[in-house]
Amino acid sequence: MKQLKTVLTFLLLTTLVFSGCKKDDDESPSNNAEVLVNGSISGLITDQFNVPVPEVLVNMSTNTTTTDENGYFNFKNVEISSNGSLITTQKDGYFNNAKFVRSKLNKQNFSNFMLTKKFIASTYSAVDGATVNFNGGASVQLPANGIKDANGDNYTGDVKVYATWLDPTAPNLAQLMPGDLRASNIANEQVQLTTYGMIGVELEGENGQALNLADGQSATIEVNIPATLLANAPATIPLWHFDESSGLWMEEGQATLQGDKYVGTVSHFSFWNYDVPSNYIFIEGLVTGKGGIGVENLTVVITNSSNATSGTGLTDQDGIFQGAVPNDVPLTISVLDNCNNVIYTAEIGPFSTDSSIPEISIDNTNSTISINGTLVDCDNNSVSNGYVHVEYGEGSSILQIDANGVFNNTISICDASEVTLTGFDFDNFTESTEQSFNLTTSTVEVGNIQACTDLTEYFNYTIDGFSFSLPDPMATYVGTTTFEISGFISNDFNVSFIGDDSNSNPGLLNMHLVYMVALNDNFLYPLNCAGTLDCNTVDFDISPVGEIGAFIIGTMEGTLISLQDSLSYEVNAEFKVLIE
Repeated sequence: MKQLKTVLTFLLLTTLVFSGCKKDDDESPSNNAEVLVNGSISGLITDQFNVPVPEVLVNMSTNTTTTDENGYFNFKNVEISSNGSLITTQKDGYFNNAKFVRSKLNKQNFSNFMLTKKFIASTYSAVDGATVNFNGGASVQLPANGIKDANGDNYTGDVKVYATWLDPTAPNLAQLMPGDLRASNIANEQVQLTTYGMIGVELEGENGQALNLADGQSATIEVNIPATLLANAPATIPLWHFDESSGLWMEEGQATLQGDKYVGTVSHFSFWNYDVPSNYIFIEGLVTGKGGIGVENLTVVITNSSNATSGTGLTDQDGIFQGAVPNDVPLTISVLDNCNNVIYTAEIGPFSTDSSIPEISIDNTNSTISINGTLVDCDNNSVSNGYVHVEYGEGSSILQIDANGVFNNTISICDASEVTLTGFDFDNFTESTEQSFNLTTSTVEVGNIQACTDLTEYFNYTIDGFSFSLPDPMATYVGTTTFEISGFISNDFNVSFIGDDSNSNPGLLNMHLVYMVALNDNFLYPLNCAGTLDCNTVDFDISPVGEIGAFIIGTMEGTLISLQDSLSYEVNAEFKVLIE
């Protein structure tokens, strides 16, 4: 698969909560009680340099998957909260991230995350303490003899400090920061935040163990305030830390303005935020292109005209955006194409109640096209589990398909004169050849895209009739002769196999199913096989194992037994995994 060159933004909630979503049909926007709907969420995950990040663990409630080599993930037909379901992301070497994501009933919505790579800002002796400076002029002052390990014991070795400052005026802030600035104050009231900057700090011991401030100890954190925000910066400001379990920022302590810096003290480390809380209302709108068709994945920027703070989001597949904004303040709305060119701007508000704004038409620009077609397999049958990747100039996007393989999308392509499409079929582990189209009209009629070329790697699994595809499996040596095939299979279970290539018959390895979670009657059951005898009859047929860079190719078939209730599950799998 090709690497994505440019990443689109979604659910970008900087100083405003703002997302690409909409209530069902004719409902007006509101902050009413939660409603659960069936929908689909997909997205792209990149690092802060816009490079796609594969093999990111993505969780939403009981649903789990990983990103493929394009940084793409997909949750299909899952239960999603109308107020937003929390999606969390995790990968070694990066700070964790989390967002609330919404979807309309039976619709596919798109989201974007950015993971911040962890760089060592400093290494110091825990006995001595240290002042650590890092990007953006931020700093943290760590106490002497003030660090504990995960067991609560005093730690006296060397400490690695991973730290980052997030610029509150950066256009990609909401992709990088955890959460969407919804918060809970000390009175347990939900509020919306306006941020003046945030930092993330993690401490690690000599053996890679997680560390934190010892009980009764505190550290001082400082951040610079950007010049555009300094004039409106309050003398004191609440501090908020991010709670990964709830996705909320929690109020704890305060900071004071000292020159052009905010200075505060904290008793533990996570992400910390300097924010002003406020009340908010919901707005929604629609962006259309030629023919009045909604344009998806356009960036919408809402700016608070009174203090220059802003928030951004993406339009959904129907061109609709919705989000929370401060009430009773004048606002400016701007629409950007996928090259960050402003193609529309207007003054709106103030709003005192939930409101819908007039339709925004950008049909006088040349930056949008409609792409229509069908993704089919080698026998010209419709593909229902896959997507189409489109490239244009220095940009790219994902075209979602419906149950019949049809895609019908209006997207922004800046000033590109050509688009290139590649289709992916995850049921048959195939992809299409690249197809290029000159943009002579505003509509590209693709016809059929036939996915017939074998994917490099795959892991296909069926359990009691439920079929899943692992988009980017891992095979690694975990010992001299022992290897592991592992990954998180979309929505319902994760799996790890361990085998030994020193077996006298390398074509039939003694592999063990380490852990699996299977879906049955809408409940999750743990399944565990310490060895093949505990798995009743599970047969593995695996190709001879080679060196690093070779493939492990094989199948699995048999019966698994739940430890919880002794229920049996018929399973089979086929896989081709590169040894890394």
